[in-house]
Formats: sequence, structure tokens, C-alpha cells
Amino acid sequence: MTSPDFYSSSTGQDPGGDLISVLLVDDDESFLFITRRYLENTKEFRVDTLTTPLDALNYSNISGYDAIVSDYYMPGMDGIAFLKTIREQYGDIPFILFTVRSREEVLIEAINSGADFYIQKSISMDALFTELIHKIKLAVARKNERISLQDSKKFLTDILDFLPDATFAIDRYGYVTVWNRAIEEMTGLSAQEMVGKGNYEYSIPFYGTNRPLLIDLIDSADEIIAQYYSIVYRTETTLTAETNLSHPKGNQISALVKVSRLYNQAGEIIGAIESIRDISEMKKTEQKLRESEERFRGMTERSSDLIFILDEKMSAAYVSPSVYIHLGYQPDELIGKSMDFAAETIFSKNYLEFMQAVELTMQGKPVENMDMILCRKDGSLMYVSVYVVPITENGNVMGAQASMRDITERRKTELATRALMMSVVETTGANSLRIITETISSWLGADCVVIGELIQENETVHVLSMFLDGNNSSDFSYDFRGTPCEQVTKTGFSLYPDDVACTFPRCKFLSEMRFRGYIGTPLHDSSGNIIGILCVLFRNPLENSLYVRQVLEIIAAKAAADIERSHIEDTLRDSRERLFEAMDLAQLVNWEYDIDKDLFTFDDRFYAMYGTSVDQEGGMFMSSGTYAREFVHPGDFDVVAKEIEKAITAQDPNYVSRLEHRIIRRDGEIRHITVRFSIIKDAEGRTIKTRGANQDITDRKRAEEALRQANKRLNLLSSITRHDILNAVSLILGYLELEEMDYSDSDLLKYNHLMKNATKEIQHQIEFTRLYEDLGSHDPVWINLRSVIPKPLVSTSVTLVSDLDHYFIYADSMLEKVFHNLLDNSIRHGQHVTEIRVSARIIDDDLMVTWEDNGIGVADQYKEQIFDRGFGENTGLGMFLAREILSLTGISIHETGKQGTGARFEIRVPEGGWKSKTTLE
Repeated sequence: MTSPDFYSSSTGQDPGGDLISVLLVDDDESFLFITRRYLENTKEFRVDTLTTPLDALNYSNISGYDAIVSDYYMPGMDGIAFLKTIREQYGDIPFILFTVRSREEVLIEAINSGADFYIQKSISMDALFTELIHKIKLAVARKNERISLQDSKKFLTDILDFLPDATFAIDRYGYVTVWNRAIEEMTGLSAQEMVGKGNYEYSIPFYGTNRPLLIDLIDSADEIIAQYYSIVYRTETTLTAETNLSHPKGNQISALVKVSRLYNQAGEIIGAIESIRDISEMKKTEQKLRESEERFRGMTERSSDLIFILDEKMSAAYVSPSVYIHLGYQPDELIGKSMDFAAETIFSKNYLEFMQAVELTMQGKPVENMDMILCRKDGSLMYVSVYVVPITENGNVMGAQASMRDITERRKTELATRALMMSVVETTGANSLRIITETISSWLGADCVVIGELIQENETVHVLSMFLDGNNSSDFSYDFRGTPCEQVTKTGFSLYPDDVACTFPRCKFLSEMRFRGYIGTPLHDSSGNIIGILCVLFRNPLENSLYVRQVLEIIAAKAAADIERSHIEDTLRDSRERLFEAMDLAQLVNWEYDIDKDLFTFDDRFYAMYGTSVDQEGGMFMSSGTYAREFVHPGDFDVVAKEIEKAITAQDPNYVSRLEHRIIRRDGEIRHITVRFSIIKDAEGRTIKTRGANQDITDRKRAEEALRQANKRLNLLSSITRHDILNAVSLILGYLELEEMDYSDSDLLKYNHLMKNATKEIQHQIEFTRLYEDLGSHDPVWINLRSVIPKPLVSTSVTLVSDLDHYFIYADSMLEKVFHNLLDNSIRHGQHVTEIRVSARIIDDDLMVTWEDNGIGVADQYKEQIFDRGFGENTGLGMFLAREILSLTGISIHETGKQGTGARFEIRVPEGGWKSKTTLE
């Protein structure tokens, strides 16, 4: 057996005491030597080495290492088998696997077998050892964390002992694992007596017999739990209930019991925990409160007024029985309902006033004699006077008491007046804004009426109609951005001095005319969007702002209808025009199939797609059998039939089918189409029609096939034994690095440096095959041309001028490398380049992207050779790769510059392969 001290004078001991001990196992002795030197030069590791896993397994001190690093391919036993044996015999020693292969199945097996990390040897030597050092430290830290976790278990047990609630836990088999001090005090039984007990023995201290506790019923139905416990409720993770315990130390107590499952890190159930809280005193307090509430109910139930008790969230905690007589609700229907429910139902006619009353109450202020309209359950209305008193405790609002007195009779006269006025409004209709403004002014005594349309671009209200002291005006507009807009759409009537001037500070004539109050309401379109405002302004206060507001809300809907109608008509007209243009552009063939008549009906685009004509087909319709037999490719009959069956049986009424299949045109050409269609059913669920659209996708299919072929050709390079070559190159670099550490002669250092650079260049060229292998492996995407111009990489001595609009190119995701290579070509071969210009223009529907520099240019005989692999002073891979990337999506590149004046590369993107920002959107 080879000694673990191979290539080392180390004794295997850690002289510093803080070094990380590592065992390296690899059959490549040169690699072992280099790796050991790198690690030990950091002064953070103590390293021993062995050449076979069998030697390592026979080494008696293997369990003492902080980490093991092993190669994958080794004689006698590979790295995976070595890992499995380590896990079986020595547990969780951190294990890192080296491999020069990147096969997915090897990496998956390594992780599944318990490897902490795996590292590929094919990366550069510096990067390789940087990653190795990082992974060793990380794996050792993780193990130390696991040890710390075990230490923390005792800490958690100590915490449980100090919990104030009696707490115990059982494992998945029903045996006690935890019995804290609080439960010891409650039952008089110690943890030593109870831990390990099963068969419900933990229930004896509470009930005097073996029976299930709540911890045993956690998965039981509520009706079973109710046999033992009361007031049961669940959350996602806990179960809580109340019960009476008869025997804790011979006393009877009321208890609140809470249980939850326990899980391990894998998410598996390993037991459950139960806490028991003595709530006997709380129950006595609740009994006293109930007695007090009963006395209160006796008084409220004899009252004819509506009485509500609200909690701190303004939800109903108590509702007097008179609510049924007045509103048609049973008290239980309202108790527990939120403030929002009340606002949207009972107080929906006075939403703003209700919210203002709630806000005052929550501030601790009473609400006195506020008139409101209540909506009964059957939809009818009643008028009430509202009085609300906050309930406070230590300065905090804990609820409120509200009483409401019926004042409906008092409002009958007002309602009659309103009905008369509304009949006038209904007669005038919403067709004349002038009539509306005059009507409001006349009936409400308003000094100024404004109906305005909200212009969305700048949030300015443009007045459509304005009535002021009997005169119409239309030269008025106001900017409603910010607070003023919120005031108009949300705030109610106000009578404070200069209120209008404060709300509309930019509108000088309003303050000059000394308006004191206003009512504002938004104009909504049918989707609920605010499209304008209706404002009524007054010089003198109103007696009944609520009445005025209700009238305005009805009139506002009529005014909004006139504003919206014209917008809808314009929008529909524009939408139809855009739809027809889009269908022509997309060359969509629309069709409908009537099942009862067995007839396909097509639009006139059908004939161009199918290579036929109206005369040849005898009209614009045909039977389904004719269409299938004459046009559907026989090899795709089953695909079409299955999708039709799937659509007919779909449960979703909005289901849209999508499929691709081949057709045979009248001229014999086979083409590919995509079909989208939906099924139309009658009231009885019977399929009666099918409507759909076909689109020719032959060009797309050909492009996809071309890409597949390109990928196949490019992937042939993967046959190069890249990993083996890179491994050998890495060893050479490692030896050169080690030699450089020992050299003192300047000439030898210079030669060593030159050899390192040459070797790295070899490594770089081999790595290129990996890059080339990935070329074309992903679908092309739309790429913003501006985003791939490498401006950040241009040195300060060179000016890069980009004259590009917002163009997008459909290209391989590696398009950025094309322009990186163009920049490298200009700087490397242009010799004295100081300016580079990138531009784009449209030529014959193609997009021409031009890259120009002011260097020495390219000789005529080399203009095509520069795109050959291996040409040039270096390897020529840059321009070769650029042309390959572009050709994947049909883009060409040529050098057209004049020698002596600079290089000029023209990239031609064919029609359909480019779009402007506008067309892409």
C-alpha cells in the first residue's frame, strides 16, 4: 500500500492545529503533486495523498480527515464506488469528486450517492484550484453546522423546560419524548417518570384513565374530536380546543389545548406536540361579562331604535332584535360582519358619509344627528338619524355603540319633491348637456354647474358644458392632477370658508366669485373608469347635501353616457380597420364549418394558400369530406381527427384548439399550416358549428429544419477528445507555475512566461470547440441591435459612433459575440484605428448593418479568406465564428472596405428577420 505521505515529508500531523486536513486520492501522480503544492501554499491546508481508493480504505486514520478529494476514473475502484464505501463505513466525511467527464448520469449518481460537490478538471488550472479550495471550505463548514445542530437540540430542550404552558411531545408511535417542567408542576409527575410512556398513559394524570388526548386526535374528523373537546378550530398547522381536566393534582381546571405535528428536515412527520394552558380564571371573567351583556340586552330588546355594538374593527358584535322590523335582517345575519359589508349593503346609499362617521368614531369622537339612508334587505329604503358613541379604554378606541332612529315620515315630503324633479331629468334625457346644467341649476339653486371630460394624456379637465349665473361658457379648463382630483372624486359637500379656493387653487375666478362650498362626483364609463367630473358650486350653504348628492349621482350617469358613446364608436371603427389589416398581413384564411349542412365556407384568401381558384372549386364552400380528401395530407388525418375530438369533448366553453399539419395544394406542393379553431354549441350542448383560421408556416418549418441540420454539423466537433487534451494542458500549466515559484534567473523566468502564454493559447483554442459546440443549440430570439454593440469594451483611444434606430434582429442568442469579434478584428488588425462607426439602413426591404473603421483595411484577395477557419495571424476563429452565428438565421456578412482607408463589414438581414420597435410591439 502506498503511504499517505506520497510526494511529501509531512508526518500526517497538523502542527498548527487549525489547518484543514485533506486526503487526495488520484491515480495521476503528477496531478497529485501539483494539487498538493497548490493547497499547501495557501497555508490553510494539510494534505496527504494516495493513488488508489483501496489504499485509502485500508488506511487506519481515514476517519480523521476533514475532507476527501477523489478522482472519478481510477483502476480497481472508481470514485463513485469509493464514495459509497466511505458513506457506509465512515458516515458524513465531506467528499468532493474530480472528473474530466461531464456526463449527466455520472454527476447525478455522484450527488445521489452523497457527494458534497463535483469539479471538472477541464477548466484552467488557476480556476480549477480556486474552485477546489472554495468547495473544500464550504463542505467542511457544512459538516460543522450539522455538528452545531446536534448541540442545539439540548438547547431547544432547555427552552421547552422554561415555557410557561404545560407542554409534552410524542413520537410517531405514541411514546412520550418531551415532558417539560410546567407539565411536571401541573400533573405532579416528573419527566423521568413519563418519557417513554405510550398507550395513552400520558392521559392518566388528566382524566384518571387511558384515553386519547387532543394530540392523538389531530388527524380525526371534527365530529370525533367533539366527543372529547369543545370549541374546536383548526389552522393549516395547528388544532386548538377547550376542555375540562378533572385530575391535575386532584383539581378540576378549564384548559385551552393546542397541538401541532412535528417534522424532520425531509418534511416527514416524526411526532406531535401539545401545550395545555389553564384558563379557569379567564372563564370566570367571561361568565361575568355574559351576565352583564344579558342585562344590556334586556334594555336594548325593549327599544324600538336600531342599536349596534361594534368591536375595535367596527364589526357588529351585537345587533338589537328591532333590526328585523326595520331592515328585514335577523341579528345573526349581521353579527360579525365587517365594516366593508355594512358599507356595501346597508349604507351603500351613503357610502361616503358612513366612512366619515367611522373615521370620526375611530378617532374617539362622537357622531350626533347624522341623517342617512339605509337599504333594507329587500332593497327598499328607510331614513334614520344616527348617533354613535365611541367605547374607549386607556385612551384607545375599543369599539362603539350606535343607535339609529327612524325618520322616514319626515322625509316623505322631500322624496315627493325629488320624484318630481327626477321626472323632469328623465324627460330631458342625457342628449343635451345644456339642459342638464340648466336643470341642476334651477332645481338645486346651484350658482355654478360644470360638466367636464378628463383628457387622460395630461389629466386635464376640458369643460364640455358650464352654466354660470344663467350664462353658458366653454372657455374653461382645469388641471386635476394630485390632491384636487382626489378632492373632486372622493370628498363630499363642505361648507368651510374658502374651501373651493383651497380645492381649486389654480382656478382664480372661482375664488374671485366667492364660492364657499361644492359637491363633486366623478363621471364613470361602463368599465368604471373616471372620464370626467360633474361639479356643482354654491355661494351659500345647503340644508340637505345628502339629497343633492343623490340627484347628482343619477344625472352624472346620464352625462357620462354622452361622453362615452362617441369614444366607443371611434374605438370600434379603428379596431375593425386594424383587424382587417392584421389579417391581410398575417395571410390568415378564415373559415366556418356548418355540421348540419356539412359545408366549409372560406374567405377569398383560401385560394392563394391552397393553389386553387373559385372557378376551380365551384364556389366558396365545400363538404368536409372533399376538403379532407383533396387537401389534408394523408399522413396527418389522425392528428386532425384527434384534435377535433378533443375540442368537441372539452369542458371549457372557451377552449381554443391549436394544431399544425400538412396540406397538399392543387399544384401538388406539400406545405405546413397552423390551425386555430373553436367549437360552437347550442343550448343543449350539441356541436353545431366550428370556426377557425389557417396560416401557412412552411417557411418557418424550413427554417427550423435548416437550424437542426446546422446544429448537427456543428456538433461534429464534439468528437474531439477535448477533455483529455485540456487535462494534459492543465498539467503543463501546473508544472510551469511550480517552476516559476522556484526560478530566480530572469532569463529562465522570461522563457517560462513565454511557454505559459503559448500553452494558454492552446488551451483557449481547444476551449473554442466547446463554444462552437453550443452554437445553434437554442432557438433564435428577437434581439435589440443597440444592446449588442460593445461600447463598454472600447478603449479611450478609440471613438465608437453608433447611428442606430430601434431595430430588432431575429438571430442566435450568441449575436453579441459577432460584434465583440468585429471590435477585436478592428483593434487587432487595424493597427492605428481611432474611430469605429456602426450604422443601419433599409435596402430593398432588407436591413443593412454596417461596421466601419479607419484602420489599414483588408486586401482584396483576403476579403473572403478572413472568414475561413484557421486563416490569419492568429487562428481566424473570430470572423469564422461570426459568419457561422449569423448564417443560422439566414444573415450574411461580407467585407466591402477599401484597402488603406479602413475595413467595412456589411451584415445583411433579410426581410422578415428584422423589425423596428414599433412593428415588434
